[in-house]
Amino acid sequence: MKRKLRLKKYALQVVSLCLLTAPIFNVYAKTLQDVFCEELEHTFAGSIILFDQDAITLGVHEFNVSSSIGRFQQVSDSESIENRKGLSIISLPYTIKTWQEDGYKRELHGRFSWMSNKQKMDWTGVPEQDEERQQIFEAYLGIDHSYPISEHISLTAGLAGHLMYLKDDFAFKSGELDGIKPIIDGKIVNTTAWSALIEPSLELKYAQQQKWGSWYLWSAAHYVYGTSWGEANNGDLGNPETAYWVNGAKSFYDLGKVLGHQSQWYASFQRVDIADGVSQAIHANHYYKATSGWLLAEPIQYDWIKNVGLGVNLNYGSALKGISLVLFINQD
Repeated sequence: MKRKLRLKKYALQVVSLCLLTAPIFNVYAKTLQDVFCEELEHTFAGSIILFDQDAITLGVHEFNVSSSIGRFQQVSDSESIENRKGLSIISLPYTIKTWQEDGYKRELHGRFSWMSNKQKMDWTGVPEQDEERQQIFEAYLGIDHSYPISEHISLTAGLAGHLMYLKDDFAFKSGELDGIKPIIDGKIVNTTAWSALIEPSLELKYAQQQKWGSWYLWSAAHYVYGTSWGEANNGDLGNPETAYWVNGAKSFYDLGKVLGHQSQWYASFQRVDIADGVSQAIHANHYYKATSGWLLAEPIQYDWIKNVGLGVNLNYGSALKGISLVLFINQD
């Protein structure tokens, strides 16, 4: 996630150069507007992937295992730890209604999510750094149509809509940007934006019930496209667009009842491939995640809570690589 700040630093340096070369400022101004239009597109489109818990999972506590165990150096490092510490995500998925008849199944589901990304601008030789906090709020509603192909194989077509609100807060502390603050303040920093996106998806799934529990394999392709509006970048916010593909396996091992509620041991492994553009934000075209933990079914008497749990997650192959402690809600 550092790329966002490096790109912004580059663009701000372009603005500074333009002020020193006023006769050709208009040429650079258009380039600068295009750069930040693209960055906003990537921010909204990339948030869709970060909010999808099948695509990536960030925990409530990060473990820097590379500091004490040398062979884990490739699993997490100081930069990826800082990336994950600066990024906070809360996502609450829930199922609204399910219809089922003759094997055909429809499910209406929703999600409320929040993401906060805190970063510092790394200006060389400056004692106090500029700071940025970007928050994104999401409301999501989707419907899935599942068709049985055989006893164990099903095909699911989905269509979802996302409404997002972005708020950027930038603290000018270094003095490096004082000359261009009147130009960028309220336009590319300390500003707000909205985006509405649609997400069609197609998933192929193979599932098996066992005496000990259940497991399944799946492959899901997602496409995202939307439109944006608001104060940022003088209203030139572009059209967020991306595509990603998730392939994985999940298993649920029954452990019996705890305090009258069914408990399970959960394990999963996924590979995620991301389209160019958005993939640059996490320095990878593909990455892997593995998760394992304990689930407790319906611990609270609310229809929208299927289960909760606690486990450990590994992200590998991206700028967010590392091991973290995670809390599960409605894991399936």
